[in-house]
Amino acid sequence: MLSSKLNSKIFKKLICFILCACLLNSTFLSIMSLGFSTTDATNIYKNASVDTLNVKSFSVVDFDSGTIIIKSETGDSHYTIGNMVKIMTLYLTFEAMANNTITLDSEVRVTKNAQNAGSGRESVFLDYGKKEVITVKQAIEAICVASANDAAYALSETLAMNEDAFVVMMNEKAKELGLNNTCYQDSTGIKTIEEGQYSSSNDVAILSYHLIKNYPDILNYTTITFGYFKHTSTGQPDTQMISSNDLIRKEFYEACDGLLTGYSKADGYAQCATASVDGKREVAVIIGAPDKSTRAGTLKFLIEFAMENYAHTLIASSGTFVRKINITDGKNLKVKTAVASDLYVTINVNDVENVTSEIVLDGDIKAPVESGVKVGSVVYKLNDQEIGRADLVTAEKVEKAGWFTRLIRKILEWLGIN
Repeated sequence: MLSSKLNSKIFKKLICFILCACLLNSTFLSIMSLGFSTTDATNIYKNASVDTLNVKSFSVVDFDSGTIIIKSETGDSHYTIGNMVKIMTLYLTFEAMANNTITLDSEVRVTKNAQNAGSGRESVFLDYGKKEVITVKQAIEAICVASANDAAYALSETLAMNEDAFVVMMNEKAKELGLNNTCYQDSTGIKTIEEGQYSSSNDVAILSYHLIKNYPDILNYTTITFGYFKHTSTGQPDTQMISSNDLIRKEFYEACDGLLTGYSKADGYAQCATASVDGKREVAVIIGAPDKSTRAGTLKFLIEFAMENYAHTLIASSGTFVRKINITDGKNLKVKTAVASDLYVTINVNDVENVTSEIVLDGDIKAPVESGVKVGSVVYKLNDQEIGRADLVTAEKVEKAGWFTRLIRKILEWLGIN
């Protein structure tokens, strides 16, 4: 009887062990399926098409012009972007340094709220209990390399009275930069769209462009893939920091030098990536990739597609003759006009020959008129959509005709001869 009971217990334990093993194996495989695979990312990159990308939203900004050149129909849609919220935290940090409000060596004191922001999430284990103090530089590195929420929160409290006040600054800056589909609720990206925090791929791309354009030193931090966070003030063991940017860390795209990744349960894997090749830079953002391999492969495709197919093209040169325009009371009946200045437009290289133009005058032109006077605009279009415009100016001086000439013209006009 005793032996039977023991066998029964052993059998039950064995069944439990097998079930647990199966569950763990299933969980492991599930996690691995969402991990990064160079092979999978390469296949996605090679077989990608702009019309069939497996993401919820994407946008690409041309760095020369600061304009969005490629975007999905959902480019302005609202999503939870996770860690990419910290792009604005970084922007305000670098802006504060540019304004001499803080320096890289300025102290950042760790509060209880900052420590709690990293609890159970990406962090460098800042310790409020030990009254830890770090530098602005350390905080930036922790954000760029380790996506550290505690460091981002601590920075927000350094730059403002508290995180709530910092969030006000974030939203004011978003409005200033024209990010009309963005609302911030924290400095870290912890809060979700259900809590009122959201952004769009277009807005993240534009913000990232401004960050790199205005504060290029950010790329010195976003290229770091591994390091140790030193808790100098507390004597804690160093915290290991590993970048989640597979484009750089896995050397999947050598030209890439930034920026930040993101993830949310609602909207999957996201990332803003930037790369420069032969002096040409693109900034690409995707939201809603199903896994890390899709994220990396899609971003590399978008950046290279933009580099190969789009160019900052001169479509109108300063001084180029446009046409002669009627002028009232002039010695000449018409005045030559020209384009006032060079006009560059970032456009698909295959569409350059399809660009059309039309003249929009500011009003009637009356003599006398000097050369170089603005009289209207030359509007350039592609598929009936305006892509740019340049001032139209007079290209010669036209004096006013004498009273007798004007009288004769009036008579001829009345007779229907002129």
